[in-house]
Amino acid sequence: MIKKYTLECRLDKHNNLELIQYFDSFIGYYNKVTRVVWHIMQSKTYKENFKKKSHFVTYICKKYNLLKRVVNSIVKDVEGNIKKLRELKKYEIKQLKLKIKALIEYRKEQSAKLETLKKRVVNNDLRVLEQYRNLKIKVYYLSQKINKKNLQFSNLERVINNNEKIRLCYGSKIEFKKQYYLQLNKLKSHQSWKNNFLKNRDKVIHYVGSGDESYGNQLFNLIPDGLGYKIKVRKHIPNIEYKYINGYCHLKNYITNTNIIGEMQNFNRPLTYRIIRRKNKWYLQVVVEVEVNIVTRNNEGVIGLDYNEGFIELSETDKAGNLINNKRIIIKDNVKEKLSGILKHALNVGKDIAIEDLNFNGTKGKMIKAKSKRGKIYNRMLSRLGYGMYKEGLINSGARNGIGILLINPINSSKNGAILYNEKKKLTTHQSASYVIARRGMGLKD
Repeated sequence: MIKKYTLECRLDKHNNLELIQYFDSFIGYYNKVTRVVWHIMQSKTYKENFKKKSHFVTYICKKYNLLKRVVNSIVKDVEGNIKKLRELKKYEIKQLKLKIKALIEYRKEQSAKLETLKKRVVNNDLRVLEQYRNLKIKVYYLSQKINKKNLQFSNLERVINNNEKIRLCYGSKIEFKKQYYLQLNKLKSHQSWKNNFLKNRDKVIHYVGSGDESYGNQLFNLIPDGLGYKIKVRKHIPNIEYKYINGYCHLKNYITNTNIIGEMQNFNRPLTYRIIRRKNKWYLQVVVEVEVNIVTRNNEGVIGLDYNEGFIELSETDKAGNLINNKRIIIKDNVKEKLSGILKHALNVGKDIAIEDLNFNGTKGKMIKAKSKRGKIYNRMLSRLGYGMYKEGLINSGARNGIGILLINPINSSKNGAILYNEKKKLTTHQSASYVIARRGMGLKD
């Protein structure tokens, strides 16, 4: 099993002044070329003008006086971004479908109530008349909202089906619109907004690696040196006398105790680097691939977790599937600390962790503004229940520590647990659910 991780360190001026000056002078030009590549690659004439990708790379190299490897890195990065955005738009279409369906059903309910009130209005009851008018306005605005969502849906569907250009504001639309509200955003002048916007827009340089390049990346190298790494960066301009700039960094490896970058370079694995500017400070990120060795097992028992708003219910089984440990873990602001404790316990007992493979995207997509107290509580619970972050964090931490994370089918875990174990073992619904999850992690059926 191979997992990707990102290591990060800050580039201090004492060891990297020349390097920082180079990045500062190059970052604007790099991002300008990136935007040009983005627009050309999405144009309708791209495939007509450039039969092969190599022809396009050569064209950009000549026009902007860049090394071929630099342009290849930009093109790879832009291709990845286009692909990710198209997938995101497909996801938005699915969510809009669910939202429109939920709104139509809700309008149908409100329209039925409106018809009932309409019959009572003839009696000239003022209270009923006021309810009728308010409900009529509500149904009107619901129809407007549905029309707006339908328009968004048709536009998105047209973009995806016709392979049209995806609109993207580099630097974010929020930052761009701040120029129209200078006082509100505490900006002294349009020039101060422009300086902030350009810094926010041009803040990343990508050095995309390849397995067939020396050290996994020919443009950017990290060479182990004592407690840190020597940095060697190839300048973007071809045919110059002084090609390289050097620096030094202390890159902390929090994943393994080995020289992970050196290992990847020896095995010809691609190494991708990012240079990021945050305010006036510069950071180096390295994307590494790690072979994960799982040391826990599920044949000696499993730890089952039932995630709820505000707490996690934990149940632990032995090799026969019997319940040997049960605990409620309260989570408020210290989620990472509590998960760390669970992972440490799993590692000590050598057992896998089983969690439900839940996805609330569909449910959240159908969520509409609630009026009742119960509806508001349910919507608040859905919004706060960051199950995706919890699941991703647990999987990543588990992989880093060699702990197996088992994703279990969530169907009827609470229902079956309540029927089978609430009375028999004197458990609560959540305790029973976590016990069922643990047993399913062992491959046992209830």
